[in-house]
Amino acid sequence: MQAVTITCTKQPTSAVRAALTLIGFSAVIGQIVLMRELIVVFNGNEISLGIMLATWLFWTAFGSGLSGSFALGGNNARRAVAALECLLGVSLLPTIWALRASKTFFQTVPGELVGPLPMLLTALACLGVFCIVSGSLFVVATRMYEQEYAVSARVATSSAYLLEAAGSGLGGILAGMVLLRFLESFQVATVVALLNLCMAAALLLRMSRKQLGAVAMAAALFAILLFIYVVPSLDRSAQAHLWRGFRLVESRDSIYGNLAVIETGNIRSIYDNGVILASAPDENAAEEAVHYALLEHPAPRQILLIGGGVNGSIAQALKHPTVERIDYAELDPALIDLARQFFSPAVCSCYLGSSGTHALRGWPVLSQGGWWHIRRDHS
Repeated sequence: MQAVTITCTKQPTSAVRAALTLIGFSAVIGQIVLMRELIVVFNGNEISLGIMLATWLFWTAFGSGLSGSFALGGNNARRAVAALECLLGVSLLPTIWALRASKTFFQTVPGELVGPLPMLLTALACLGVFCIVSGSLFVVATRMYEQEYAVSARVATSSAYLLEAAGSGLGGILAGMVLLRFLESFQVATVVALLNLCMAAALLLRMSRKQLGAVAMAAALFAILLFIYVVPSLDRSAQAHLWRGFRLVESRDSIYGNLAVIETGNIRSIYDNGVILASAPDENAAEEAVHYALLEHPAPRQILLIGGGVNGSIAQALKHPTVERIDYAELDPALIDLARQFFSPAVCSCYLGSSGTHALRGWPVLSQGGWWHIRRDHS
């Protein structure tokens, strides 16, 4: 009688799959948030993005190589993954704070523009922990997949790549459609931290679905407390370092980047991703932007103004009596919202009242998103 041995390949549990997906999710969201922060720190210089991506790849590869060389996780990769999940989650908050605070170290005077070397040193110093942990986590999580369910290294690696890529895609979609629209950078980092901490608990304690639901509810309540009491103080402290030497009136994140209102004497300026957009009152700039163009036409009737209305350009255009219609467009509607709150209506020609419309010199102003339609009221 011949004995026949049958080998059954186990399938990974939902917690293991979720952990691998969360690695890509956390990495992509962290990269998006940190890129937005870095371009503000370096005053909109796009070279900083290339430097950051190069630094990101370097530290991630270093972390992957480090965990592979030391066989991190050994025979208990699940525990190592849980520990790295905790470290990855809590490292994003201080990384954002360090990026903003780094401006105090390489700027000799407020507002100074810096070169590529300070950008490189800042990226290397600030991104190291998050990227090294992210790179190590992928290798150890792949080893966990291989160990727990007795599959080959080839199968484990391909499955890990697939799940990590799915998490990356999900993170990019969720960041663009939800997180960046409604949350600030520290709030997004808090969400990432809590997700990773919950995943670490699920891996270590092997929770049931009911237990996972209870943990998720507790994490949601904890997130609300953090949003109310902890995140605002972190943001204020980081903003104080970022805008050292300036009086910051307001800072706000939108889907397109960061907007900040700075006050110097009786002049207020709006910065977009660290680059100054407009100052008010600045009648000379508004006159030059409008009258040179309009005086080329004997009787201008319709005007399309793309940007530039915050400093009073529309008010200058209204001085031409033949103008019947002005269409004013801004890429970012949050820019108009800031102007409405922090600029005087006598200066800011795009001012809107609380009802959404405001009669400006007898002209009704209708708005939707970042587009304003202004028509002369002949009555």
